[in-house]
Amino acid sequence: MRVLATGALGFIGRHFLLAALTAGVSVTAFHRAPTLPKRALAQQFQSRGVSFHEGDIGDPESLHQALEG
Repeated sequence: MRVLATGALGFIGRHFLLAALTAGVSVTAFHRAPTLPKRALAQQFQSRGVSFHEGDIGDPESLHQALEG
């Protein structure tokens, strides 16, 4: 199973990512452009197999691209 996590680098989102990865779920993370500290967090999740897509939930095109990938 593959899930799309919005707000993946926020407080709740990152805890969801950890739980999903622990459960063996494949995750695509959708987020706005990360700040420098969150960029390091994104790299840690990428090394565990999370695929990241940058965009805004209010932009249908960026959301569609994240759902495709």
